[in-house]
Order: sequence, then C-alpha cells, then structure tokens
Amino acid sequence: MYAPTAVTFTTSLDGITSGHLHGFFEGWPTPPSPAQHFEILRAARHVVLAVDPATSRVVGFVTAIGDGVFSAAIPLLEVLPDYRKQGLGSELVRRTPRPLATFKPGMRSFANLLLIATVLGCAWMFWLAVLPGRGEQFADSFYLQSQLYRVGVLVVAWPGPVVAVLLILVMRRAVMRRGGLRSTIRRAMRAPWPWRRAALAGVLLILTFVLCWGRMPLHAGFALSRDSFEPLTQNLTATTPQVSAVNVRVGLYRVQALGVDPRGGVYFVVHTTTPGIGPDPAYHGFAFEPNRLGSPFGENGYRLRSLGDGWYAFRAH
Repeated sequence: MYAPTAVTFTTSLDGITSGHLHGFFEGWPTPPSPAQHFEILRAARHVVLAVDPATSRVVGFVTAIGDGVFSAAIPLLEVLPDYRKQGLGSELVRRTPRPLATFKPGMRSFANLLLIATVLGCAWMFWLAVLPGRGEQFADSFYLQSQLYRVGVLVVAWPGPVVAVLLILVMRRAVMRRGGLRSTIRRAMRAPWPWRRAALAGVLLILTFVLCWGRMPLHAGFALSRDSFEPLTQNLTATTPQVSAVNVRVGLYRVQALGVDPRGGVYFVVHTTTPGIGPDPAYHGFAFEPNRLGSPFGENGYRLRSLGDGWYAFRAH
C-alpha cells in the first residue's frame, strides 16, 4: 500500500494548472496535451488527483462518470512511471466516489421503506413461528389449499440445499477475492448508507428465515411459558383417551383443549388448522412425555418435535 505521507490526494483542481500535468498518456499514439488534459479533468464528473507535495506535481489521477444513482465508470486512470508499483492506483480508485454516493431522495425513501417493511415482515414471520401450526395455516391459505403447492414444495425443496451450498461457495470466493472477510466488511461499512440499509434488510430476512427454519421462535416462546404449563401436568392419568375443552391462557399461549393418553402423555392443543383440502382439523400444541404411537386427538399425521426436558411440540389429526 502506498505510504500516505508520500502523496496527497485531492478532488479539487484549485491550484492545479496544465503545467502540473506533464508525463501522462504514456504510449498513446496521439496523447492529449497538458492543456487538453486539464480540460478533461475540469469536465469530469468526479476526479481524484495524487500530488507530490515536494514538487506540487500531479503524479496520478482518475476520472469517473456516472448517473449518480446506479452505475459509474472509470474512463481514465494513470500513475506516472516513477510512482508505480506502490499501490497508488488502487488508492486512487478507492477514493473515487461510489455510484450511489449521491442517492436521490426517492432512492433514500425507498431504502427506508424497504428496511421498515423488512423489519415488520420479519417480526410477523417470527410471531407466526412462535405458535405451532400457524405457519402451516398461512401457507395453506396463501396457496388456496392447492395440492399444486405441495408439488411445488417438493420441486423447490430438493434442490434447495444444493443451491444454498453453491451460493455459499460463490460468496466465499467473492470474499477471498476482495482480500478476506475483514476487508469485505470494511468495504461494506464504507458503502453509502442507503446501500447499507438494503444490505441490512437482506441480512435480517436471511437471519429470520434461518431462525424460523430451525424453529427457534417456537423454542423461545415455549421456554418463556414452560413454568406455566408444568403445574397442569401433575396427577393426570387415564385408562382411556380423555379430551376436555379448557380455553385458558397459559404463558404466551391460549390452550384450547387438554388431552390425556393412557399410552403416555399430556397434550395441550394451542392451535387448530384445516390442512390441505380435507375436512378433518389438525391439532397443534405441546405434549409432556408423549408416546410415539398417537395422541388423544388422533393418530393421523402424528409428529413430535423435541423441546427438551420431556416436552415436545406435536401435530395430529
């Protein structure tokens, strides 16, 4: 990297004349004259100059053009031969304003709305995942309970891990080409604020998806409510399946029904859905020390997911 004390950088032409611009356009058949070079710099939308303070001579320059919103280009970049191989060209490019350095007000508003909408959407997704079965009900409603949705899930889900691995490999290669993770993070932090908001929205969305996929909201919600559920499991036995409607709030959840299975397990229904196109409701909730055969609410589609310490999230219809 070029020593910052050897050269000063400026984006202004104040004090610069054509007499400071000799030696550039090396190898050009018909190079611009210093006077023409000065006019090029004056007409450029963005310009960064490297000046040797000992001689006041311009030893490197870069010009940039762009729309100020989406795209930009660097038509000219040159460093005098005696100052090359020291990282001065890279430093000139680094100091060039980014394409979105001057966001239009409409773009700033869009970035703000995108971030706000993402935060609200992620909070809604997180709350959906706290209640067992709520996400499934939303999916069924959104796709009008179509069996085509189930086919689509199969088509999309199978290549999903492969696509994720490929994206990770591509991102890793991009990070390594930019000098490693720290360098990439520093570049991101230097990006214009609207870009950072858009990136933050993407990170929030990915993080929320990963957390919901791993059922972390469900684990967190039940962890906050477990102390309220545990007293309700005491001294409950049955020789036949027993189900009773209770409709009481327990912790974060409203328990609609309580069931005791003679094969083992106390079941709390906190949400009921109508899956697919069938008329039979599906029961979702929590179970303490359940059996693996079925629940008092049915044995079809019976599934258990461990929540720790003998507790499980269950589904049955």
